[in-house]
Amino acid sequence: MVTIVIDTNVFVAAFFNPRSASSQIIDRCLDGEFKVLFSDPVLNEIDHILDCVKASREFTTKVSSLVEQSDIVEIRCDLYVVRSDPEDNKLIELAASGQADFLITSDRAVLGIEEFNEIRILKPGQFIDRVEKESCICRNTAALGSKLIRLYTKLLDHFGSQGWWPAESAFEVIIGAILTQNTNWNNTEKAIIALKKQDLLEARKIAETPAQRIEELIRPTGYFRQKTERIKRISLHLMDEWAGDLGNLFDKPLLKARQELLNINGLGPETVDSILLYAGNKPIFVIDAYTVRLCERMGLAYDETYEGLRKFFERNLPIDVKLYQEFHALIVEHGKQHCRAKSQVSRCDVCPVEEDCEVNLFAKV
Repeated sequence: MVTIVIDTNVFVAAFFNPRSASSQIIDRCLDGEFKVLFSDPVLNEIDHILDCVKASREFTTKVSSLVEQSDIVEIRCDLYVVRSDPEDNKLIELAASGQADFLITSDRAVLGIEEFNEIRILKPGQFIDRVEKESCICRNTAALGSKLIRLYTKLLDHFGSQGWWPAESAFEVIIGAILTQNTNWNNTEKAIIALKKQDLLEARKIAETPAQRIEELIRPTGYFRQKTERIKRISLHLMDEWAGDLGNLFDKPLLKARQELLNINGLGPETVDSILLYAGNKPIFVIDAYTVRLCERMGLAYDETYEGLRKFFERNLPIDVKLYQEFHALIVEHGKQHCRAKSQVSRCDVCPVEEDCEVNLFAKV
């Protein structure tokens, strides 16, 4: 269910105009279509403003009913995102603490932020338009979700469990996720073995080792100078922030841990999500070139952006770390053996999901 935070000005607009988008949102919340979050500071402001505008007893009763069926969130962060009116930050704090999907407001200063920690900030009318659009998409993706589960089952039956990621420690996974950028796993494995032989697979040791020595050890992976900078950068970060203890990083809420890693120069979404899924055992689906190619060819991709595909998998699969790990590994194996890039020869004739592939079906017409 979509989780939202509603600004006070939306309640005021709903009171003065019962036919407005603001009023429609409140009515649909009362019908249980959306989950609403409140906090004590926000409730106090709503009570004060509705008293100032002399809201009718009927309307205040409606608001009270909405509050009774909603969640009261304990504020766990102190944010200063809106600078023009610091009071507006209580909305951002509520949305962040409750992990809301949307914040609905007519306040220009808040709307100017547009998005904060994956929380979309929209006007009431924009929110209604988006909900209507996504409801149409959901009807289409229900069938796609079933197709996704069928894909997983067929790949698992054909290839068997992959047992991925091959590593002896979480830090080894992190190093592997960086070294495997723009190269194959065989080259990555050679570099990891070289680092192991020198007993360097610890954040402290990587941070203290001269860059030139690391460059020589990871040379088989290509871009070795760039990758040396990246593994030293994350090692220094882990030492400075967490004294090398990965458990402290992975104990953070998923989105906060993700943002912390994304803030490290050289780490993109695919690398960060691989680290979170395989080293941190966090429920986040990894999207790579194999996944994009397979989704395109099977007609699964209605949103081919990284975040669009990630959310598509996560919304249509059970929240299960082991499932995410296995499914991603199976897609990679399938991409290597069968569903290859255009410049290579795909082995469609022996593909385990041939009958579901739209590219193959069109080729036969």
